[in-house]
Amino acid sequence: QDTWRFLQARGVTWCGLEHDLLGDLRHIPDTNLAEGYQLIPITHDHPQGEHLLALMAQEFPGRWQAEVSERVERGLTVLALMQEQPQLSLVGFACVFLADDATRHGYLGPSLNWAMSLSKEMMATTAGLGPIGMAASQRGKGLGLGLLTACLDYLKTQGTTHTIIDWTDLVTFYARVGARVWRSYQSAQLEL
Repeated sequence: QDTWRFLQARGVTWCGLEHDLLGDLRHIPDTNLAEGYQLIPITHDHPQGEHLLALMAQEFPGRWQAEVSERVERGLTVLALMQEQPQLSLVGFACVFLADDATRHGYLGPSLNWAMSLSKEMMATTAGLGPIGMAASQRGKGLGLGLLTACLDYLKTQGTTHTIIDWTDLVTFYARVGARVWRSYQSAQLEL
């Protein structure tokens, strides 16, 4: 609190509050992926890889596009939500990070940066999730929760018991699958 008072006395403007969430995958609701949709893992050599990058350029240009492109190039898995009709098309995505990605791919997902503060046993079975997003044309249809639960189911098949969802303000959304606030970050701005 002394730091906050110090900063406030110097004219800091407090900005958004972001959170890292921790979820126990042993207690998540069943997947409710809508009929006509499927989740597929994409790595650098998958035929849908170029469609994923096109989706990112169209729907999420900027930071998310750059992050997903880098992750695919490194051989990491990005989960793609595919709509089956009228033709197979990619409509959503989620980045996932497994505990052994640092060893296999030389990359520790940002959501796993604080995993070292967990017990050794828990750290070995904790995965990261995020970012996660839907194409604008698909939003508002309830597909986001289906995508989220399908991603968590995928992580369970990889031996994961917990997941960390980093840097989000969507606490209520992720609480629907039992994720709870684990760490919080208060950002501030100061004119120099």
